[in-house]
Amino acid sequence: YEIRPRDWSSDVCSSDLNAPPIAASEYAARRAALRARIANGLVALFGNVEAEGPSAFRAFHQESSFLYLTGFDLPGAMLLMGPAGSAGAAYSETLYIPPRDRDNEVWTGPQLDPNDPDVARRFGFQAVRSSREFEGDLKRLAKRAGKIYTKQAEHFASEEEKAAANRMIERIRKITGKGGISSIDAELAPLRQIKSPAEQALMRGAVECTVSAHREAGRALKPGMREYQIAALMKYVMEREGCTITGFDPIVGAGPRSTILHYLRGDGTVAEGDLVVLDVGSEYRDYSADITRTLPASGKFTPRQREIYQIVPNVQQHSRLSVAEPSKTSV
Repeated sequence: YEIRPRDWSSDVCSSDLNAPPIAASEYAARRAALRARIANGLVALFGNVEAEGPSAFRAFHQESSFLYLTGFDLPGAMLLMGPAGSAGAAYSETLYIPPRDRDNEVWTGPQLDPNDPDVARRFGFQAVRSSREFEGDLKRLAKRAGKIYTKQAEHFASEEEKAAANRMIERIRKITGKGGISSIDAELAPLRQIKSPAEQALMRGAVECTVSAHREAGRALKPGMREYQIAALMKYVMEREGCTITGFDPIVGAGPRSTILHYLRGDGTVAEGDLVVLDVGSEYRDYSADITRTLPASGKFTPRQREIYQIVPNVQQHSRLSVAEPSKTSV
C-alpha cells in the first residue's frame, strides 16, 4: 500500500471533479434508445418523493433509473413515454412535475413551474406538464400502447422499497385497467452497462475522491483510534474535495471485525497488530466509487499478514490479464 504526498495546489482532487454536467441531449438519446427497444410500449416511471417526518431533513436522492432517463433530480416527478396520443407525432414523452407551492417554498426555496416553457427546453423534453395531469394522460396513452413498463423492486430491496414499488404498480393498473405490467429493468440494463465519456468522467471523479480519502486515512491510522474516527476523516476528505455524499455508509473494521462483510457499527478500537479493512466509496453527481483496502494498524504487515494479503492482488492481476479487454468499456 503506497502513500504518496498529496498535491495541495488544487482544492479538488481531480479535474474530473470539474466535469460538465451530462447534457440534456444525452438524456434524450437514452430515451430514444429505450424507445427502440420497447416498440409501441408505454413507459410510466415515478421519481422519488420528498421524505416526511424526521427524514425530511435529509438530502433528497433521486431514483436511479428515473435520473438516468431524465436528468431530473427534484422530488415528485413522473415520466410517460409511448405512442403519441395525438396526430403529427410518432411518440410522446412528457415529464410531469409538481405545481408550485408558494407556501412550501419558504422551506424549500423556489420551485420549478410546470407551466414555464423554459423547463422543457432545459431538460430536453417535448413537454413538461403538471403532475396533476399525469393520471389522465396515462389513461389516454395506455389505450394506444402495447405493454406497459415501469420500475419494479429489486430482489435485494428493503420491504419498504418493495411496498412502495408495488403501490406504484397498483396505481398504474387502477388507472389503465390493464393487469400485466412489465419491468423496465431488462430493457434499461443493457443501456446502462455502457458508460458514455461524460459518465466516465463523473466516475473518475468519484474514484479520485475516494482514493484521496483512503490515502489520508492511511497516513492517520494508528493503534488506539476508534473505527468511527477513521470513517469520519474519510467522509471529511471526500466532502472537502467535492463529493458531498458517500455512495454507502463507510465500512471500517479492525481486527476480528474486519472479517464482517458489512460491518457498520464502527465503534471498535484499533489495537496494535490489527489489520484494518476500509470499504469506502464517495458519490459524485450520482455516480459512486467503491474501493476496499486492508492496512496494518502498526504501519507494517507481519510476514503472515503479508502472505495472506498478497493472495488477493495476485488473483486480481491474474483475472485482469485473463478476461479484461481494454477496447471495451462496460461497467
